[in-house]
Amino acid sequence: MAVDTSKEETLRAYNSNPEYYASRFDKYSFYFDGCVERFLSKLHPKSKVVDMGSGAGTYGTQIRAAGHDVLCIDNSEEMARISRSRGLTTLVMDMEELRLPEKDYDAVWAMTSIVHIEKSRIENVLGRAYNILKDDGLLFVCVQEGKDDGLKEERNFPGLYRHSSTFQKGELDIRLSRLFKVEETWIVNGDLGVVFLNYLARKV
Repeated sequence: MAVDTSKEETLRAYNSNPEYYASRFDKYSFYFDGCVERFLSKLHPKSKVVDMGSGAGTYGTQIRAAGHDVLCIDNSEEMARISRSRGLTTLVMDMEELRLPEKDYDAVWAMTSIVHIEKSRIENVLGRAYNILKDDGLLFVCVQEGKDDGLKEERNFPGLYRHSSTFQKGELDIRLSRLFKVEETWIVNGDLGVVFLNYLARKV
């Protein structure tokens, strides 16, 4: 399926049911409390952070509460609307076409957001994150473990689809290592046996 079609279908799912996804992300965020803590422990006070693919601002809210300057970006207008309603500075922007000042941010947070990008285009997104980070800037990425790379029908919304790129252990490490030094990796066991692979990487 064409990239644009895959992206349009994913956006249609989010824009059609934003409250459902916002509630779902909030509900299951406790699984990733440890990820937030690790990320925050690496930041200097009042760091400038981009929440890339921020959804409803679930994690942007937590990062801001820790005293950091957070910019949320998401490609869904409806998800961005909810993020703004939570008091977060939020831009509607495609992470594949990131238009932010280069070397201006201390860290990028990407919680299960690049999973909606086709694998052939992942390195472009990582490169965009690299460009906006200051030297020695920090990148957090979380992806689901698996072998998917395509549209999957939503179980609760027949006829709606989201793109899913999932990764086997070591697969994303190779892509990250071309631009970043991976400092930490760990696993989070989520609901229904889903496994999430997590990375903290430093711009080199």
